[in-house]
Amino acid sequence: MGRLPSAEPHQEWACGWCHARATVWAGPGDVTRPQYEPVDRRWERADGTADGLVHGHGYFGATLCGRHQRVTASPYPWVPGRDDACPDCRAAAAVIDERWPAAKRNGNRERLPLSPGSDAPPF
Repeated sequence: MGRLPSAEPHQEWACGWCHARATVWAGPGDVTRPQYEPVDRRWERADGTADGLVHGHGYFGATLCGRHQRVTASPYPWVPGRDDACPDCRAAAAVIDERWPAAKRNGNRERLPLSPGSDAPPF
């Protein structure tokens, strides 16, 4: 797990292997994870690339394919089915999608309470 930059009082964490996100809320200490989203609705477009392809923004300031570092997420979605989508980002998104457990694809958000005094994600 890596902590993502956040100006909010809560903490944002993401897994470098499966890209699952978790939020640790400062007040109640609850942990939430976003619900499953299909590949074509999960990623933002990466800003800061200039190779003629449209890349997906992964976490940790890099594209999904890892070809570009120090990129930011645009306010626009990355659509892997478009002709100008990076094929390596498309392949990485498919691998990441396969890592999402089938049991967690039910559309429900999860709220897991932390142990008293703990400020770490429950993974």
